[in-house]
Amino acid sequence: MAASLSLACPASAFAHGGQPRVVDIVFPDAGGRDVWAITDSQGLYARVDGEFRWLCEDAVVLNAGFQSVVPVGDEVGNALVVATNFGVFLTDDGGCTFAPVGGALIDVVPLGVYGHPTRPNEILVATQTPQQPNDVYVSDDGGRSFRAAGLEVDGRVRSILRAEASPERVFVSHAQGVARSDDGGRVFTAVTLGPPGVNVAPEEFLFLAGHPVNPDEVWAVIERFPDSIVIRSRDAGQSWMPMLTVADTPSGFVFDAAGESVLLTSRFDAWHRSEDGGDTWNRAAEGVPLIGCLERQPGTDRIWACSNVFFMGPWVLAYSDDFAASFSTVLPHYNGVSRTWGCAAETPAGQACEGLCPGQEIGADCSLDNPAQPPAPATSPPVPPTGPASLNPVGQDQGVADSDASTEPPNTEARPSGDAACAFAWPHRDAPLALFALALLVLRRRPG
Repeated sequence: MAASLSLACPASAFAHGGQPRVVDIVFPDAGGRDVWAITDSQGLYARVDGEFRWLCEDAVVLNAGFQSVVPVGDEVGNALVVATNFGVFLTDDGGCTFAPVGGALIDVVPLGVYGHPTRPNEILVATQTPQQPNDVYVSDDGGRSFRAAGLEVDGRVRSILRAEASPERVFVSHAQGVARSDDGGRVFTAVTLGPPGVNVAPEEFLFLAGHPVNPDEVWAVIERFPDSIVIRSRDAGQSWMPMLTVADTPSGFVFDAAGESVLLTSRFDAWHRSEDGGDTWNRAAEGVPLIGCLERQPGTDRIWACSNVFFMGPWVLAYSDDFAASFSTVLPHYNGVSRTWGCAAETPAGQACEGLCPGQEIGADCSLDNPAQPPAPATSPPVPPTGPASLNPVGQDQGVADSDASTEPPNTEARPSGDAACAFAWPHRDAPLALFALALLVLRRRPG
């Protein structure tokens, strides 16, 4: 990916769960021809040459919860670095044998692993280990050794973003503030925590995206309940301006390649679109429900997205060639994947994945459809275009706190894993919480 985004996540129900959800979308080759869907409890679903194959989570370590996967080295798919709830792991044989990364990353809980778009052996790892200092670590040898940037955060790293327009520029938010690196994550300098007059707690601040053309422009969100504030900086984080408020937390934020069209999605509020680079925003008509993982395919304007088929989502993975006005389904359901990763039976991955079924619980009959959710239609129905109702332009009251006004209490809901990816849809076990939040938002909007 040209730009990498990851957000801190709550613990998921790991083990080989029958209801996986995608937490990240990765384009492993420079041309962006293939696409990988990283799931929280069932490993990696990779579309290669138009066909999906599956690397189960136990191939890395028993009951692994994947957070992100990055290919390293010159031959795509031969060497992989995987961030899991049990640490960071490396394979040199295409995913058939994994070993934990040692050295500086022993006994850490990673937030994720992030590649460089033009340097296949350069990667970053951010950590969120409880009860010990956390940092950003850089490797120049494909994950075989790491060195810390020296942040030594007393608390967890919450989000990290590599700028698409300048990959040497890396932004990070953490428990003590926000920072920027101009040398690929080796050294960080503190930047401003939010706009003037808005009292922002570090745990409220998350980076969203960088502009695809202007390396000095970066977007972030101040997450609060009931309204979050989306902010923009045009001087690489030295100053910020509030651009709009959202009655939710963003689940996706993506530019077109030119940086003119912008789409912001959320779980329960309307979608928001901009056609002038984010200067003004419109509330969009009802979109595809509960999608996330928004990623633009390198070198194109094709937008990819994921959804949770076990919680009202229409498909697992789909793409759009009209900037999310409509989607074409690529993976309707996990149980449509019939190919395994292709490791020999005697390898660790071959043994670990034997008898496990894509999209189904342990012990399921892989020859049967998943009874929990039938496959979705081949193509999702078109989404209506942007509606005419415009949000308040910059300079008018958008619900942002004045300098002498008290701010809303921070949103204490934990964010999901991977790139603004996993906030979009909760697993089935959290349905009561989702319904409660939805009811609260409806009540909030009832006329007084």
